[in-house]
Amino acid sequence: MKLLLAFFILISTAGFAVELSFVPDSIQIDEGETATLSIIIDQPTEIRTIEVVITFDPELVQSNYGYAGQLFSDAGCFVFEDFNDNDPGQWHGSAVLIGSECWIDSVGELYVWNFTGLADGESPIIAAEVYLYSPDASLIDQVLLTSAQVVHDTQYSFGSIKTMFK
Repeated sequence: MKLLLAFFILISTAGFAVELSFVPDSIQIDEGETATLSIIIDQPTEIRTIEVVITFDPELVQSNYGYAGQLFSDAGCFVFEDFNDNDPGQWHGSAVLIGSECWIDSVGELYVWNFTGLADGESPIIAAEVYLYSPDASLIDQVLLTSAQVVHDTQYSFGSIKTMFK
């Protein structure tokens, strides 16, 4: 009976993908304006670590910093955080809960990125790599992160409206 039960569990989780999303999935900002995008998980999953590499257009967007999201902050454990945006057009961020009994298993914010608009245009924000690790440090297969978009268009910015009335 135990073998049969294990077989059903394997079948039911074989096609399971952990879906993450950026919130908001599209944001319009003015030149010099600062904004944030959050990486959100909408299904409870046991996670100890998130690691992401995100790409963007460095002519349109300036990366400022990133940090662990509210789920990690609320876990009650030490969080090791890392953020690196030394390569133009991409950043790497990670958060790891430290402690044998520390992991999250809820929905909410996993990671936050702060950025500034630089010029007119549309910058796709694309997850080049996304890794989630379970409490036993094994890689969680099939993690998907939908892309987002940052739009800066002077047609609608406050500065262009002021210029029209000079």
